[in-house]
Amino acid sequence: EKDKGTVAGIDEWGKRKLAYEIKKESDGVYTVITYTATPQTLNEIERVLSITDEVLRFGTKRLKS
Repeated sequence: EKDKGTVAGIDEWGKRKLAYEIKKESDGVYTVITYTATPQTLNEIERVLSITDEVLRFGTKRLKS
């Protein structure tokens, strides 16, 4: 939020079985975070997620405005 971004919502789906193992893990905690951000902020978010050991996989989707 300090980089002109806002969090619109956090939807925690909880622990679920993965379709296939990722990094020898068969379960994962799913969370959907809806936010607005500048392109530079998005790049930083993706960089941090990619180097965080607890994050097995993430995806970024652009919503229609």
